Amino acid sequence: MRPLACRGPHRAWQRWRDSAAPQWPTFSAPLTDQQIATTQAKLNRLKQRQKASETRRKIIVGAIVTTEALKDPKIARWMGDLVGEFQDPR
Repeated sequence: MRPLACRGPHRAWQRWRDSAAPQWPTFSAPLTDQQIATTQAKLNRLKQRQKASETRRKIIVGAIVTTEALKDPKIARWMGDLVGEFQDPR
């Protein structure tokens, strides 16, 4: 009687182990320049998000003040004086 043939995943492992030059997967670490570029891109995205948030806040505050100026003449005068101060005298 003949012994059973080896079949299955362990046989593939044996073939790989016995091959002439087994190749392990290689992982290269990102280069320093790549890390700097990635970090700078991340920083630029955060700055852009912060700027958009600040602009959004200014728009909301401006809308609130304008709405109140339409209701109250005292606020309207104050707002007019402020706008007059910041206009370019040409």
